[in-house]
Amino acid sequence: MKMFTHVMLFVLSITLSFGGYAQSFTLSDTIIVDSLYINGYSDNGINLMNKTSNKMLIKWRVLINTIDTANWQILYCSYPSCRAYIAPEELCDTIDGGQQIRISNLNIEAGNTPKDCRLTIEYFDLLDSTYRDTATYLFFASSTDKGETDDKTSIQEHSGFDYIKIYPQPAVRDLFISSRLEMKSIRLVDYSGRVFFEDASSSFESEINVSQFSKGLYLLEVKTADGTIKTSKIILQ
Repeated sequence: MKMFTHVMLFVLSITLSFGGYAQSFTLSDTIIVDSLYINGYSDNGINLMNKTSNKMLIKWRVLINTIDTANWQILYCSYPSCRAYIAPEELCDTIDGGQQIRISNLNIEAGNTPKDCRLTIEYFDLLDSTYRDTATYLFFASSTDKGETDDKTSIQEHSGFDYIKIYPQPAVRDLFISSRLEMKSIRLVDYSGRVFFEDASSSFESEINVSQFSKGLYLLEVKTADGTIKTSKIILQ
């Protein structure tokens, strides 16, 4: 009976140790599965919601990374930095109570050498690390050439539109857009689809003051007079 009591106390202790912590934040996804196509790109991201009323200082660290960062074009954005590589760990900016932010966004262009790979990241609050969670990007290589299967009428990024110039990159204060074709509309949106800037006036040149926006990765959509839409990734610092 005494041994049974000790065992029950031990089990109770383990249960409290691993299950007794409050879920202080949530991730929009804990696993993202996608395909890597030849001449295609993958663009996925994860949001984090601070469920408490207190400020949160999230730190993340890479647990597993088999992405071919040496041969592929990588753009990894956290909160709020964006880099052309994946750092082993990073401390994010302060997150206010009840705030939701884009904690992770991964863009991969594998060229003609896609392969199976994964990235697993652990997240925890540096001010109270009792609760932790992980998120995984899981990619499977495809032998399909994305350039041959894309819907040509879809809104996507076209590297061949050299008549549209967007600079500087990254942008700190002002972002300039110029085009040899008349621009009919310009929109700056984040990866959740929220519109931060919109201009429907016709012009060949435009300027956006981006210093008022949070740092991170955005999408700039430019529609020209011939109906073409160019979508470009914009980094604000």
